[in-house]
Amino acid sequence: MRDPHSTTTHRRIPMEQFGRYLRTGLWTRSDEDIERKFNPWHDPATGQFTFKGGGGGSGGGGGASASWQSGGFTGGGGGGPSFGGGGASASWKLSASEKTAHSLQGKPPGVKAPSTAVQAAITANTPANHIVIRNGYSYTLDPSGRTMSVTGTLSLTSGLQRSRSAQAAAGGSDRLATDDGGHYVAARFNGPTDSFNHFAQDANFNRGGYRVLENKWAKDIKAGERVYVSITPSYRGSSRRPSGISVVYSVNGQRGSRLFTNSSKGKPHGA
Repeated sequence: MRDPHSTTTHRRIPMEQFGRYLRTGLWTRSDEDIERKFNPWHDPATGQFTFKGGGGGSGGGGGASASWQSGGFTGGGGGGPSFGGGGASASWKLSASEKTAHSLQGKPPGVKAPSTAVQAAITANTPANHIVIRNGYSYTLDPSGRTMSVTGTLSLTSGLQRSRSAQAAAGGSDRLATDDGGHYVAARFNGPTDSFNHFAQDANFNRGGYRVLENKWAKDIKAGERVYVSITPSYRGSSRRPSGISVVYSVNGQRGSRLFTNSSKGKPHGA
């Protein structure tokens, strides 16, 4: 039966033929049959999914019809949808460039590395050691205020200045009952009264090996020698009490060194 107002010819479809089409996707037709568009994405000749002749989609261009093969669409021509570019194979899998964009050093997709600006801000806000100059001596302090090094040329002074409170507080909760509040640079060498010039120092070490070395320096200075010192304490973990002291010095350019452990047996090593 033909609709006089339509340009399309309609024919009754045998149920057996339609049932085979639903099961297999194959459409059996004769030359005089007109293709029925029950499923516009089936190729009636092969039963395969196709975009042949279909509009929409982006940029396939210039290739053959796209069809479903092994879990992905191939082709991409005929103006149909394409997933991999004109005429090329398209797949649901990520391309090499997409893998690079979405996978950063083995991280899951979507995890992005900090930008250069963010990394710079993190670095700028990271606590760092800083230097304080006092009485001609240079003190390097870590972010927690611990003294990491002391350097300078020693000088003798007759007006001794001490801070009993700084000596008593040296070492904080890490101070031992057998400790003195010792100086990195002694008061007689015009050592500053600031807390960073003090440390919890074993009494025997303070009054023994360290004092012997200080007496030598005082003698050299009185003899007109130039004495330069570099003192480096070492710590265990976050302790505020040094476990040892390394001292490197020069007398008129002649180098010497001592290594002390901060204990009652803290005898110096070196020459």
